[in-house]
Amino acid sequence: METAGSDVTMRQSFELAANKAKVCFIGTPVRDLTFNHKLFELMNRKEFTLTGSWMSYGSPFPGDEWGLTLHFLKQKRLNFKEIIYKNFCLNDINDALELYRQPGGVKGKILLQNL
Repeated sequence: METAGSDVTMRQSFELAANKAKVCFIGTPVRDLTFNHKLFELMNRKEFTLTGSWMSYGSPFPGDEWGLTLHFLKQKRLNFKEIIYKNFCLNDINDALELYRQPGGVKGKILLQNL
């Protein structure tokens, strides 16, 4: 998963992807991204799947939602317990991702913590 939206990290995802991998672009780039012939060849040779995922934000970017979120976080008015399905230590990320192998198995968000 590429979440930075950086052309550098997007290109790196092509290089780092394993054979038959799934690469997902979530970050929103701020300039054009060009896939040169070498990157295209990596995608073909590795046969990985490239997809995107909706990353919501307000318009015009960055919108008011970040300020509102910080405001309500400071006031302790956000209840994350209702949306967190399971907590995992960052070291156990593979166990967390394994839950997604069963369609519909995750009922909310997975929280990764660096403990």
